[in-house]
Amino acid sequence: MSIAGDIKTRIKAILDALVTSTVLGSVLMDDFRDDVLNRDIPAFPCAILTSPSIESSIAETNQDNLRTHTFEILIVQKGENVTGTNDIEDLMEALVNAFDNDPTLSGKANGGVE
Repeated sequence: MSIAGDIKTRIKAILDALVTSTVLGSVLMDDFRDDVLNRDIPAFPCAILTSPSIESSIAETNQDNLRTHTFEILIVQKGENVTGTNDIEDLMEALVNAFDNDPTLSGKANGGVE
């Protein structure tokens, strides 16, 4: 598997753990065949993990480059599921904390997570 594929798999595992802990209702991997907002959402809130964009490489040595893979995670939530003024902020915080607790994605992202 490619480095980007390994990173995406680890991101998906972190998101799946958030489903298990009931922070998220479901996780989908975007395959670009369907409009991101025109699909069946199994449970809310739903995280949709996109394929990465790759930003410029930094030459670490004459044989190694440090690439930045940017994965977008779109969170879809029903308005009627928002019951308090801080619900969205609390969800965002839980997502960020999950990635802060594994900054190298278990060694898959050698430069860390921004």
